[in-house]
Amino acid sequence: MEAASLCTMATCVLNQWSMDFAGNKRRILSSIIEAKRLGASYRLGPELEITGYGCSDHFYEGDTFLHSWQVLRDLLIDPATRDIVCDVGMPVRHLGVAYNCRVVFLNGQVLLIRPKTRMADDGNYRESRWFSRWTKRGEIDKTFQLPDLIESAIGQSTAPFGDAVLAFRDASLGFETCEEIWTIGSSHIDLFLNGVDIVVNSSGSYHQLRKLNRRVDLISSCTNKAGGLYLYSNLRGCDGERVYYDGSALVAMNGRLVAQSRQFALEEVEVTSATVDLEEIRNYRQANRSHCQQSAEAPALTRIAVPQWRLCRQDVAAACQSTNLPMEPRYHTPEEEIALGPACWLWDYLRRSGQSGYFLPLSGGIDSTATSCLVYSMSVQVFESVQSGCQEVI
Repeated sequence: MEAASLCTMATCVLNQWSMDFAGNKRRILSSIIEAKRLGASYRLGPELEITGYGCSDHFYEGDTFLHSWQVLRDLLIDPATRDIVCDVGMPVRHLGVAYNCRVVFLNGQVLLIRPKTRMADDGNYRESRWFSRWTKRGEIDKTFQLPDLIESAIGQSTAPFGDAVLAFRDASLGFETCEEIWTIGSSHIDLFLNGVDIVVNSSGSYHQLRKLNRRVDLISSCTNKAGGLYLYSNLRGCDGERVYYDGSALVAMNGRLVAQSRQFALEEVEVTSATVDLEEIRNYRQANRSHCQQSAEAPALTRIAVPQWRLCRQDVAAACQSTNLPMEPRYHTPEEEIALGPACWLWDYLRRSGQSGYFLPLSGGIDSTATSCLVYSMSVQVFESVQSGCQEVI
């Protein structure tokens, strides 16, 4: 295990509120501070974390975009965001078109604005109502004009906008956003064939029975075939709609899970880190001769050089005793999912509506019985969080 190839990465689960720009910024900053405390050189946040995912037709309003840029400006100039690569989600307009984007920045400079390339429009998703997908695979516009409020704050007038790989001094980083891993032509295929070491996925994925099993299978499978490190971030809670985002941040390498956060919890910020040896990825790929041949034939992707930063930091490597070992995924039973998912949603709905409690009529039938069980489950979650000293819940 060489110190030069040890890398600590952090992925976050945040309980964001739609249009709560001040609260969302506070939670993002809290996660960045925690990621730095864990020694991470990169912090991944969930999809549309600045606005909240469920803003619906507020995405038609110019103020939603303006306030997003204001939050980004505050993050760019905050000393807490120094010396770590930060990846945040927000809506961005480019040439009159609204995109669901990731903004990656380091030490007060925007490295890349990466728009989503596949829209989610099934189930409860309606992304194409508000956003367009970026259709120029592997292409960027180098002349995206940053708003005046950003330029006046950091002195940067333009930033790359599009689909690209960030090539740091010692490792490369590629991007997927939520739906892209679920499609047949997933972005990670081309990224891994181009030798990208790390692929990161920022998601807003809501709870369905056994959906976590499918996420784990997808992430494990893609890294098993091609080798690589995959980070997955997700929202948590009820951000204003009828769905519940069920967290479960994941980190997988070479087909095995190495880190996983909780699926159901009341805490607003949860940061999961993993320390891995990137040399294991390169050895894994080198041993797969079919992969090497396909990689040699793959068309090149656009790369943005970031030579001033290493993802494998020597100070972190020196303090790290070992890398994360492979682990078995943690799954709830279907009965536990039914008890915990709606219970956590009820807690968020209650506190966000500003009410002091629920009025629960009991007729004695199956409906009121099931409802009372869910409210009881919510009460248990709240009680246990209070007993554990969770100040957010208190």
